[in-house]
Amino acid sequence: MDNPKTIWEFALYGDIPAVQDFLKTNGDVNSVDDHGNSLLHAAVLNKKIDRLKLVKFLVENKADVNLVNRNRRTPICEAALEGHIEVVKYLFDNNADITIADSESVTPLFAAVSGNHHRIVDLLAKNGADVNIADVQGITPIHEAALKGNLEIVKILLDNNCDVNVKNRVGDGPIHNAAFKGHIAVVEHLADDNIHRSNDNGLTPLHLAAQNGHLDVVRFLVAKNVKIDVLSQDLVSPVFLAAQNGHFEVVKFLVERGASVDTADDQGDTPVIAAASEEHFGIVKYLVEKNADVNSVNKRGLTTLAHVVARNNTSMAKFLIEKGALVNDIVIEASILNKNVELVKLIFDNSKPNVGHLLVAARSGCLDIVKHLLSFGFDANARNENGLSPLHVASTSGCLPLVEFLIKNGADVNSATPEGVTALHGASTNGHLDVVKALVTNGADVNVPDLNRVTPLYMAAGVKEDSSAVVKYLVEKKARLDSVDTRYGYTPLMAALMTGNVQSAKVLIESGADVKVLDLGGNNLLHFAIAIREFDLVKVLVQRGVDGLGANQSGQTPLWIAEQTKQDEVVNFIKEQHANGCCCVLS
Repeated sequence: MDNPKTIWEFALYGDIPAVQDFLKTNGDVNSVDDHGNSLLHAAVLNKKIDRLKLVKFLVENKADVNLVNRNRRTPICEAALEGHIEVVKYLFDNNADITIADSESVTPLFAAVSGNHHRIVDLLAKNGADVNIADVQGITPIHEAALKGNLEIVKILLDNNCDVNVKNRVGDGPIHNAAFKGHIAVVEHLADDNIHRSNDNGLTPLHLAAQNGHLDVVRFLVAKNVKIDVLSQDLVSPVFLAAQNGHFEVVKFLVERGASVDTADDQGDTPVIAAASEEHFGIVKYLVEKNADVNSVNKRGLTTLAHVVARNNTSMAKFLIEKGALVNDIVIEASILNKNVELVKLIFDNSKPNVGHLLVAARSGCLDIVKHLLSFGFDANARNENGLSPLHVASTSGCLPLVEFLIKNGADVNSATPEGVTALHGASTNGHLDVVKALVTNGADVNVPDLNRVTPLYMAAGVKEDSSAVVKYLVEKKARLDSVDTRYGYTPLMAALMTGNVQSAKVLIESGADVKVLDLGGNNLLHFAIAIREFDLVKVLVQRGVDGLGANQSGQTPLWIAEQTKQDEVVNFIKEQHANGCCCVLS
């Protein structure tokens, strides 16, 4: 603020002449700015050494020393926070109220603690300031001092009878704060009080020190005979937190002092699982070498090996397997999905693949892994219990190289599941044009229906995304335009309109699809087009003879639906076409 513009800015810079001129013309020494700050608030924040001079001038001119700003903060509270002890002394001597708390329940003493200003803390404490005042979070001055590691202030507060047993809103005492931040000197000073106490989450000072890697604090607390395997409400131990957060030296120290390496939390996670989940593999190796159970399983069914494999660490996976880690389906699938051929080979050197694993590999699209699994003797047409083959899965995923490889190795392009679904259905549904072409080129039947008489063209048309390229290709390959499914009586064109696939609908109409067909509910194509508010399609359909007054089985006509949904443009168009003698007959 190089160029002060308001009187409060002049006061902030200690410009006494400017303030004097203001008072001469205005007369109100307690004028406030938009934030409720008075001239005295600004003056106490003056960065110049002679700030006291302006403060005295204002007080002598009847400035209210207890005026609060919008945050309910007084001038003495601001001065205490900034560490301006000479201002604090002067204001106190001139009747500043040191009990007034701001909107967050912070008093001048609390502010001085926050600012690490021990002389002000001492001054205020000796003059009756409440040393146990709590802010809105239940934090007291000694909590704050412990959190900041200010031993001198901690001693001052204790000398003035502060409550060392006080808890904040989560049950932390001052020693919890000091341990959390690693302030060893404060921890040592407070150690005779509540060293074993847990907070509302069951966390002790040892938990917090271990969690944050404060080895010196951990050493001190253990030397004080705290319980080394103490558990929180979530059944978390100190060594668990150290492992989870990657603090190797703390883990090592606690284990050497007898900490259990296998105690699980309420989710079934052990220290070694916790370390693996956070990729602290040095700790994983250490704990396993200290006989941690490599096959412990958490409530999600995950082992240490599962976490390691999910994080694509081949060398650590090899280490765990050598130490007896078992390979299960979760581990196998994780290795495949990572598309790490070396890791997959390691896993299958220690397990037997099945068709399900082959399908996972096909879904991942990793050709090399599929090749490796086929080397175990699987047929390219192997199926799982649902009748899915690798070609089904690869086609649905859109992996052209894998599709071509499977076809080359004998995969049946027309193989269907018990529901009649083929690879072409899957590729068409997902808009994989290149895969669709590869399948059709190699003999896939473009008109093959599933058990509900749904064809690949129907599937391509009935998706929300623009699949018009696939639709156009299938039509060119003589896919039947007007095949009808058995569930709703829909044609591919109806399926396109039902999902709002306008471009595919246009392709089908232009290709000669029957526009006068009705579904099982008696709906014609205008019912569908109006439902998705596609006026351009409405015009095309009306002009091609679709009846705007044709009622469905519920008695609803397209015109009635347009009126009910306030599509005035559609309503007017249908009526105009009738007036011109087109398709509709109004009663």
